[in-house]
Amino acid sequence: MQMSPMKAFGIATLAALAWFTGVVLLLGGAEPSSAAHIAVVALPFILCGALQYLLNRKAQLGRLRRTVQVLLSALLAPILATAIVWLLMVLVFGRAT
Repeated sequence: MQMSPMKAFGIATLAALAWFTGVVLLLGGAEPSSAAHIAVVALPFILCGALQYLLNRKAQLGRLRRTVQVLLSALLAPILATAIVWLLMVLVFGRAT
């Protein structure tokens, strides 16, 4: 299955959005422990980079372009997902925390 980089980025963003939504719902506003905090923050970056790589591994891309796209997806998809969750919390609850 060949997929465009933008579709792969969209899927990575949806995965990060699902992750952060699940974390917000599970924690219910409580502060996670330090070990859990590392997992909550680090895993979406790893997940999004891996998804971008796996979904685009058959695309005809140069090594540098593939590396840049994986790194950008790993950085930007979780940030975008966090912003969406924050915006939804503000719209629904009138506050972000």
